[in-house]
Amino acid sequence: MKKWKILLGTVALFLGLLFVSGSLNVVSASSRNVPSNMRGYWYYYEGHGKYYRIKFTKRMFYSWEYKGHGSWSMQRFAVNAYKSHHKGWYTIGSPKKEMGAPEMYKYSPKKINGRLHKSLQFRTGTMYYRYFKTKVPHSFNKFGVPSWY
Repeated sequence: MKKWKILLGTVALFLGLLFVSGSLNVVSASSRNVPSNMRGYWYYYEGHGKYYRIKFTKRMFYSWEYKGHGSWSMQRFAVNAYKSHHKGWYTIGSPKKEMGAPEMYKYSPKKINGRLHKSLQFRTGTMYYRYFKTKVPHSFNKFGVPSWY
């Protein structure tokens, strides 16, 4: 009788762990979505009245770049978002990307001329940019990435 209780307890524990690990996979799959405050259109000022535009949806990335003479180039691909160990930063990239520096994004409003603007910081390799929800005619790109903050 005691052996049956131990066997049933072991089976129950095994099934419980199996159920918990299966439910954890569902949670981690949904955490790959782009955070809601980073979704939508974002603009980066390139100069001369031209803007580089990107858009995040729950699982897609779109970009439009002005090529000159009235032509634009557009790219789109599926993305996964992973929370970084740096406060507020997310690694957002294509699941098919195999090489290159990670692309990191962080939502952080920025005050310009006394007005707060919704802002998305972007950093990869040695480049650092700031995108805005509205077309702000200021450039905030840097080379030599600032320390994590």
